[in-house]
Amino acid sequence: MTSKLKMIETELKNLGLKSSFLSIDDIPRIESTYHQNVYRDEANVHSYEKYLKNIRFTNDNNIKMESILTIAVYQPHSKISFNMDGHKVTRVLPSMYLYDVDPLDQNRNSRVMTINNDIQNLLESYGHMVSPVYLPAKTIAIASGLAKMGKNNLCYIDGCSFYWFATYLTDIHVDKESIKPTSLFMKECEHCSKCINNCPTGALNPSHSYVKINKCLTYHNESLEMTPVWIDRKWHNSMIGCIRCQSVCPLNHKHMKKIKTFESFNEHETKEILAGNSIDSFPEESIRKLKNINFFDNYKLLTRNLSLLEKRAD
Repeated sequence: MTSKLKMIETELKNLGLKSSFLSIDDIPRIESTYHQNVYRDEANVHSYEKYLKNIRFTNDNNIKMESILTIAVYQPHSKISFNMDGHKVTRVLPSMYLYDVDPLDQNRNSRVMTINNDIQNLLESYGHMVSPVYLPAKTIAIASGLAKMGKNNLCYIDGCSFYWFATYLTDIHVDKESIKPTSLFMKECEHCSKCINNCPTGALNPSHSYVKINKCLTYHNESLEMTPVWIDRKWHNSMIGCIRCQSVCPLNHKHMKKIKTFESFNEHETKEILAGNSIDSFPEESIRKLKNINFFDNYKLLTRNLSLLEKRAD
């Protein structure tokens, strides 16, 4: 790795970002690995369609493609508080969803926009260009040595899976041979199957190879489509997605203790959300809260998922 790359990675670290660079020459290998995993299970192909249509393995940004920059943002799970019939109830918002964003319109998320601007200003100060691109960030993070894979098919950095990943095209030359990733899977997973045993749908594959996405609760909780009848209502545990495989992971134990209530909705706001009333009628403070938990654009999904969770008091 050149001294310039080391300096850039140090400055990215100072911005609170884990990072890695991968030569653009590795794109064919990454593309092949990604599609092999997707098409390994016929049932996965249909489920992955909504992701596949946004993946860009080509340059649409007029940048001299030399490398892919992958960044990871540490984000512990959060709790969202609601008031239901006079009782305070809290629901978990998994780590990545505060940064979750439409890949074709990243500026709709202020957190992501800030990160993009910081990265652009940093690389421009070194005389380089950078542009966000929607690629299979998990696959690239592992290929570049930034992360390792757990049995739950999630990326871990320094023994923690609470990260949001993003990828960028840059014109920084990276020697393909300079990137020597370590082992693909974490050694801590070898004799542990807690995540597999705690998955109610059987979506995890003990061989590490892939997730049966059509069985994954996260996949179904990210969609407005009717929940399949085979999914037990009691399995729902988060405002979106699922944390069952992360919450029992011994490596995540200390990070689970960091969960704090991030935003609170009063009884009137909770009733409005559950009723699915028009967001246009919400007061400014309610809209601020929805934007802060990153559900303003996915308001209908918030209504759907909140109604799926049991109304138990804390």
